[in-house]
Amino acid sequence: MKHVHFRRITLICIAMLTFTACSQLSSQETDWEKPEWMANNAQAEEEFTAKLQACMDAKGWDLTLDSSGGIIEMFTDETEMMRATKDSQACTKDITGIDPLSIGTSVTEASARENYQFETDVYNCLVAQGVKMSREMPSEEEYVDTALSGETSSAPWWPYGDQTVLSMSLDEQNKLRQECPERWVFAQ
Repeated sequence: MKHVHFRRITLICIAMLTFTACSQLSSQETDWEKPEWMANNAQAEEEFTAKLQACMDAKGWDLTLDSSGGIIEMFTDETEMMRATKDSQACTKDITGIDPLSIGTSVTEASARENYQFETDVYNCLVAQGVKMSREMPSEEEYVDTALSGETSSAPWWPYGDQTVLSMSLDEQNKLRQECPERWVFAQ
């Protein structure tokens, strides 16, 4: 009788430990909250794309544009492509106040630190979605040092460049991007 009672207590203890561990895991995954910038990202992209489309329409173009200012259609004439690209860049600058040709050309310590925070948010979002990342986040100092070094030989840290994410299907990656968007290039 003592032996059966001991087994019962042992099973109850194991069940409680398992429940506690699962509860902790579950709460870790649900404690993460989407930062405000992620919530506002899609709306800002949508508004920009609509304004860009209107600007290009006003310039006489019948083209489809994306949220980075890119033109979806293929061109057969290089001169037309260059003219459309120039108009798209001018519209983008008028709408955002940012010259698209200057993006990413001058990394400062402040911009690298800001970028690190955005990438950290994306990383934490992916983990909260259950992605088992193959690389740990670098420290902020490592990230900033790499960004400022300008070295192209070492692969920069980028959550969507993680091997686990890259090994997923395109559909799975697109679903993740809906939940865990990257910071939009023209975000202010």
